[in-house]
Amino acid sequence: MRIEYKLNNKSFIVAVLSSAQNPLKSGFQCTCRTIKSDVEPHPSAAINACYQQVFETKTEYSGLAIIGFENENIIQELIADVESFPIFLQIFEKHNVVITSIGDIYENKFHCIGTGFISLFTTRYCNAQHLFLLRIEKNQCSLEIYLESECKNRITGPTPNDVWKQIEFYKKYTGTYLFGITHELVQKHIEMLIDESPTYTPNDWMNMQKLETIFNRHIKSRRIPNAMPSWPLLFFKWYKQESTIIQFPLIYMKFTYLNTLFKKKNCEHGGQYLLLAGVPM
Repeated sequence: MRIEYKLNNKSFIVAVLSSAQNPLKSGFQCTCRTIKSDVEPHPSAAINACYQQVFETKTEYSGLAIIGFENENIIQELIADVESFPIFLQIFEKHNVVITSIGDIYENKFHCIGTGFISLFTTRYCNAQHLFLLRIEKNQCSLEIYLESECKNRITGPTPNDVWKQIEFYKKYTGTYLFGITHELVQKHIEMLIDESPTYTPNDWMNMQKLETIFNRHIKSRRIPNAMPSWPLLFFKWYKQESTIIQFPLIYMKFTYLNTLFKKKNCEHGGQYLLLAGVPM
């Protein structure tokens, strides 16, 4: 991302780049013609370093204000197509957690979370600052430990608590607690997502507006290719048939997008879509 702005009639460009120290983190670099700042961890540092070189002054600016992150209109424009946002939590003093993905809430594996859940925190471990990243995968949980950008250890197990027990660190806490899974705000957020997710019955299969609501949420939002415009016919035919038996191979093979839908990678989303539409699975 690049942002151009003017200060004292000179054009400055701020670019969001990967940090030189850690490619997993974002950095900011400010440029004015031939003058460039270093890649800094904060926009203010990059902007002020470049500005002070250009004008030979000690004047300082708010980086967030300059790049527009304090402007409500710009913020709304930037987040218009964003499906989800990270959840920032303070579990206890000096222990902050970031949940970047809530996962499949319909699996309800561990306290209403499921496959795709990702949570991380940084803390001092083995005399250095490390990043701990927890993933909930299809058949297991994995815990990755990073020093800078290098993964030093990867542990797997059936539950978040099982993988955390293998660390021999923060022994009095459980994995579900340390990674924010049981946190009140997370559980309330999951409840809100479930309440907002529509579910229908076969009586709704002739209602195009309701079908599109589920399709947009569970298929279109994941940018699955070849979602043909003929997909509503699938439900119309099911609704009109006399038999209560639905033969999937005979029907979904006729639709290009369903071939993609039921491939291994997207099978979870396709099944979820059909379940919420009222199809017995």
